[in-house]
Amino acid sequence: MRNRFSGQGTNRKKEICGVTEVRPGTCARVDPLRLRWQPLRRGVLLYNVANDETFETNKVGLQIVQRLDGRHTCGQVAEYVRARYSLPALEALADVSQFLAELDRHGFVQWI
Repeated sequence: MRNRFSGQGTNRKKEICGVTEVRPGTCARVDPLRLRWQPLRRGVLLYNVANDETFETNKVGLQIVQRLDGRHTCGQVAEYVRARYSLPALEALADVSQFLAELDRHGFVQWI
């Protein structure tokens, strides 16, 4: 399944066949001192100042990133996406999980 949010561990996540699965009760956060973003015509470019990584996402991806405050669980973020975009719950959870795994690979998230 293609992740609809992107342009291109710990005990809180697990790896299955090389793919990271984020558990619904896991909390993640982005460090606002490390993350900058710049609006693009069709999305947003995220920039991690700590490791010089960039990541392009659409506006839905930015809405998810803005909810990664360490208080909302991954399941709650997925529920937001499900309700906002009328997706089946399992599809929303799978998409959010995949998107967070991509952010993790680029060093944008910290697992709490």
